[in-house]
Amino acid sequence: MVKIVLGVVLGLVSVGMLLYLVPQPNTPLSGGSETLANVAGQQITVSDVQQQLNLMSQQQQIPQQLRGFYAQQIFDQMVFNRVLTVEAARLGLKVSNQELADTIRQILPQAFPDGKWIGEQAYSEMVQQGFGLSVQSFENQLRQSILQQKFRQLVTAGITVSPEEVREAFLRQNEKVKIDYVLVKPSDLAAKLHPSQSELEAWYKAHMSEYQVPEQRAASYLLLDRNLLQKSTTIPEQQMLAYYQKHIDLYRVPARANVQHILFMTMGKTSAQIALLRKKAEMVLNKLQHGASFSKMAKEYSDDPGSKDKGGHLGWILRGQTVSQFQHVAFTLPVGQISNIVQTQYGLEIIKVLAREEAHTKSFAEVSSQILHNMSIDRVAQEAEQISSEMADVVRNSNRQSIAAVEAAVESAGLGPEVKASLVAGETPLVTVTEPIGRFGNSQTVRNALFAQSLGQLSLPMRVQDGYLILLVNKVVPAHQGTFAEVHDRVLSDYLKAKSAELAQSDAAQIASRLQKAEQLAAVAKSFGLTVQTADFSRTGNVANAPASKFLAAFSAPVGKMQGPEMVGQNWIVYTVAAHEKPSEAAFERQRSEIRQELLTTAQDNAFDAFRRALEDQMKRQGKYTVSAENLKQLTNPSQS
Repeated sequence: MVKIVLGVVLGLVSVGMLLYLVPQPNTPLSGGSETLANVAGQQITVSDVQQQLNLMSQQQQIPQQLRGFYAQQIFDQMVFNRVLTVEAARLGLKVSNQELADTIRQILPQAFPDGKWIGEQAYSEMVQQGFGLSVQSFENQLRQSILQQKFRQLVTAGITVSPEEVREAFLRQNEKVKIDYVLVKPSDLAAKLHPSQSELEAWYKAHMSEYQVPEQRAASYLLLDRNLLQKSTTIPEQQMLAYYQKHIDLYRVPARANVQHILFMTMGKTSAQIALLRKKAEMVLNKLQHGASFSKMAKEYSDDPGSKDKGGHLGWILRGQTVSQFQHVAFTLPVGQISNIVQTQYGLEIIKVLAREEAHTKSFAEVSSQILHNMSIDRVAQEAEQISSEMADVVRNSNRQSIAAVEAAVESAGLGPEVKASLVAGETPLVTVTEPIGRFGNSQTVRNALFAQSLGQLSLPMRVQDGYLILLVNKVVPAHQGTFAEVHDRVLSDYLKAKSAELAQSDAAQIASRLQKAEQLAAVAKSFGLTVQTADFSRTGNVANAPASKFLAAFSAPVGKMQGPEMVGQNWIVYTVAAHEKPSEAAFERQRSEIRQELLTTAQDNAFDAFRRALEDQMKRQGKYTVSAENLKQLTNPSQS
């Protein structure tokens, strides 16, 4: 059975696809046509990679911050393709026309209705619509994929999975253990600590160097509050109607459907793997047809990373935005119903239509509140710029005025009655460079101004989240050794944290010691004011917000055996093994085939990756493969080049 890898663009990075979303404009990658690599005399350039990246952008939305990552994946696959071509020529491996034709028949069975060829023109249109490629590019990529599969078969032909490995993996996934445990939390013990003044002072003296107080500053300010300005701004309805008519195209709604889906990705899978996926899809569909939650099923089973965590929600999609098979279901399936299994180029899909709208133009009444909001924002932006300009002029005349003088000057500038209502004067608290600055929080703009301005000097207006702000630094306290009174709260917090941690460790050790003397966990826990808890988990589960890997000893320890104390985060845990739950032989028989296939696929993937690295390293040593590290860095991480 042939594994079909759909080319560089659609194959390697398919796991990262955010399916069906409208591609956004892409910023051209820097680097022009400089060479990235030379493989056996053939160059790979920035333009080559960018061409494939732009082609991918037609299939999916690529966030700007991930373009470098995708570019690296494309470059790596281009190198590997060319390295394989060189090695294939050395070994005499070729892809025949018959092998290509058989692969096309598998990928595009619709090109052979009733076993008959649809013709070059229809085939070309089908390839262009489904893959965004010319026939030549499509078939070249298929040839490369078939060649890669031939190598994979050569490399992995001797790989097997033993029955022992299958059973071991089954036990890892299914064996469970039950423990009874107590959790000793420093946070609970801290509430029981009541240090005296002398104890805190002694702690302070012993750790005095830790309590330096950095420079502190405070300022008075004048804020042009955009929210207050907007409240005092009115837009006549006649102007809103004119805006609506001028921008009528913005309110035309094309036919669209609101959908959820569950995707079982088949790209790059063997026929046997696809058959298993279809069985899984049929099982999920059966559960949905008997009332299971679509969102829950999508979160558990979907292979689409872009919608899986959102319960399969794709939101509103437009005609022409998705592949034809998906689009047909989305725009014909009755609202509220669930489709049968749909085969698309990405895999097997189950689709649910939540709502659908025909193409129409929204009325003025429907969008009037939105128009009012948009026009108000535009009007306020213009007014705010004008007022801030006046504020700047006042400061430029003299930066040694008071905030009250600036406020009075701006109010008397004749800019309108709404100005007075939108100006807010106030004081910031005394803060260090790392502390939030009152209503301005952690604004870096405000922080920079506060700690850069001279005492008594007005800043020019700066744009902040709420509007435009002028600062006047009115107090500066230099950095100094904090007195006990100044840092009392920090001393108390540090003392409680340290002492409660020590007490928790001590209590956990005492609990473990008493359990080793055959005392009962419930009695010991009660004497410490703790509650015995129970956890039933597998090796992939978690206990007390910690991964089960922290408790692997429990799987081999006999029932009744005490374990611990173990540190879990900031807490300590002591536990006894209550029971072991071995999975049944019947469960093993049900899962045996699937587990074996998973192990075999993983082993084959690892072997092929090792072959790939070894082949590329060999060509580097032979001088047949060279890379321009600087150009590659500029392509894949331009912000750091």
